[in-house]
Amino acid sequence: MTGFLQATVYGLLQGGLLALVAVGFSLVWGVMNVVNLSHGAFNPSTPYPQQAWELLTFMSSKAAILARLDGAAQVTARKDVNSEVLSKDPLLSFVSQKVLPLTHYRPGLAVYPQVSLALQQATADVVSGKSPADAATAYQAALVKALGGADQVTTS
Repeated sequence: MTGFLQATVYGLLQGGLLALVAVGFSLVWGVMNVVNLSHGAFNPSTPYPQQAWELLTFMSSKAAILARLDGAAQVTARKDVNSEVLSKDPLLSFVSQKVLPLTHYRPGLAVYPQVSLALQQATADVVSGKSPADAATAYQAALVKALGGADQVTTS
């Protein structure tokens, strides 16, 4: 019975977090009419920061993630969990070991939504027939404007 209660509470908490993310996506879509996957990190404003931290720590623990997966193969943020649950899935093992290490975290800077929107606009311009060179020029101009000058824009 205790296990069932823990699983129920954990499921409700996970569902609540997913609902918060879904509301965020819906608000961005409804207001900006674009799909923006650049949500920031979960940062609860609460009078109980210690309990919030303990909740997030529990939800990110190996035991909680393994319980949520219930034997299913899924890439997670934890290498120790991935090595265990992806051992029989060569594609997901490849993704977690070779592809994900090449990806980069998008910074939580105040100007990032403007940069993201400029990139989405450049993509839309190319898809709708604008030349890639013209779209790149417009994107560069938008970056300079968003970041406050050409000296703030770097390429790598």
